[in-house]
This record gives sequence, structure tokens and C-alpha cells, in this order.
Amino acid sequence: MVPLKLACLLGLQQAQPNGQAQAAGDGTETGTFTVLEVRSGKSPGVVRAYCQAIDGTKHAVYAKDGAGQALAGAVGKTVEIKYRQGDKGLIALGVRLAG
Repeated sequence: MVPLKLACLLGLQQAQPNGQAQAAGDGTETGTFTVLEVRSGKSPGVVRAYCQAIDGTKHAVYAKDGAGQALAGAVGKTVEIKYRQGDKGLIALGVRLAG
């Protein structure tokens, strides 16, 4: 294991994308996004939202249940999403309107 200072000097740590996301200790992150579009997912009850982060990057966000309903009602609005990384995009665990 490489000590933290040495890892920083060697560039071994991942940098966070422009302060967009805050990592939690449980493998989840929280970020602020603008919801551009929402569609039905392939599985029943799942929605796929296309969202733009503060830094301008676009992401596919998958959600179901309450998080999916919150995304579906937030097209054109800014939301704060608690998510984890998935194979094809971000998987929303919680969504709330920002501001």
C-alpha cells in the first residue's frame, strides 16, 4: 500500500470531476444535475433520464420507484441526485429538487 502523500505525488488518486460530486463512505456520491429528458426504461417501473452536470458533462441516470417519479417530474429543473456508478450510467438512489 502506498502512503497517501506519496500517492498524491505520483498521481495515483482519482480526482473528483470539477466539484460536481461528493463521495460518501458507502460507495455513493451526490451531485447536482439539470434534467434534460426522461424516457421509460427497458424494465417495468424504470425511467432513464438524461441529465447534465454542472461541469457540462451529460449522463444517463436510471431510477425507479420514488426516485424515478421525482426525475419524471423534474424535466428542465435542477435536482440533487444521490447515486452510484452502474454499467451503463448512474443509478439514482434518491432525488430531490435543488434550490
